[in-house]
Amino acid sequence: LICLFVTQGCSKSTSECPGTTCEGGDQGPNVPDMGADTLSGPIDGGLSRSDMMGPNREVRVGFSVDMLDYVPTSRDMPRTLPVYFWYPTQDAEGMPANYPLFGFQENILEGPTSALGQNTPILIFSHGRRGIGAYSYFLAEFFAQKGWIVAAVDHVGDRFTDFETPPDIYSLRPQDISALLDFIYALPSDHPLGDKAGETVVMSGHSFGGYTTLALAGARFDVERFETLCAESPDDNICLNYAMDEESLRAGFHDERIDVAIPLAPGN
Repeated sequence: LICLFVTQGCSKSTSECPGTTCEGGDQGPNVPDMGADTLSGPIDGGLSRSDMMGPNREVRVGFSVDMLDYVPTSRDMPRTLPVYFWYPTQDAEGMPANYPLFGFQENILEGPTSALGQNTPILIFSHGRRGIGAYSYFLAEFFAQKGWIVAAVDHVGDRFTDFETPPDIYSLRPQDISALLDFIYALPSDHPLGDKAGETVVMSGHSFGGYTTLALAGARFDVERFETLCAESPDDNICLNYAMDEESLRAGFHDERIDVAIPLAPGN
């Protein structure tokens, strides 16, 4: 995947990763501007890159929890999801963050002010089957300390506490993430991340979250195969979902706001 991203803009294909330039002198792909002209430049009034990445940085990570509601295509009633945010802060004191399942975090603050300006890049993460939104907190904290907004949801019905995964989970998961992006861009100004989110969006996820990432990036469903498979095995999980939400699976769940997709061991 790394080679693919690096060589995407090259005029000549090579068998190895050539770095950021290509044979023939052409530059690589246009990487989205993450909000600063240089590594040491300011992020639209917020912290500079050197503040966040330097050895003497004063940046800490903030964590907050929200809730969102939306109506997915396979249902008539709203679906409610916990939302988790990580972001940089310069607050020196505060309550330690309480991560679901993992408990209190000594070096992470609960709901502090943010140290961000506008046009901040976003990393969205989707957990694996029977996981929770906070389970890859190490990745979230790393990006947040580098100046990103990081967001995740619990894919309700597919968590370790859920007794049975709903049959429309293949439809629900990508829609959960699109609803999360809607939620981020609609945050009120008094929220620590209100008016901070930029247009650069990176989507990642592990296992079933990798599936979710691919679906949002534009992967299409093999509907003809579904029709053949489901005639023989109508009780298969994907067939139950297909019967509930055929139109959405035919159309796919591509979200054009996503610039980069990083699926990690995609499954399901």
